[in-house]
Amino acid sequence: MASRALRARQAVLLHLDRFLVAQRPAPSALTPDRFAAWSITLAYLTPPVRRNRMRIVRNLCQYLRRTDPCASRKLCRVENSAVARHRGRAVEGDA
Repeated sequence: MASRALRARQAVLLHLDRFLVAQRPAPSALTPDRFAAWSITLAYLTPPVRRNRMRIVRNLCQYLRRTDPCASRKLCRVENSAVARHRGRAVEGDA
C-alpha cells in the first residue's frame, strides 16, 4: 500500500496529466509556458501548498532530464526559476 506522501504526489501528477491532455490538439510537452498555465490552476491553494506541488513537478522534470536524453531537449523544460518566479508572485485570492 502506498504511503500518504506518495499518494499525494501521484494526485499532483495526475492533475498535471489531465491539464496537459486538455491542451490538445497541441503537443502535450511540458514547457515553461504550460507549467505557468498549470500553476495558475492551483491559485485556490495556499502559497506553501502551491509551491510544494510545483516542486513535485519540477523534481519530475529534473529526473526525466537526467535519465532520458530526449527529455532534456524536448520535454519538461521547467527550471528552478519558474518555481521561484511564482514564489514572489501574488495570486488573486492569496491572503
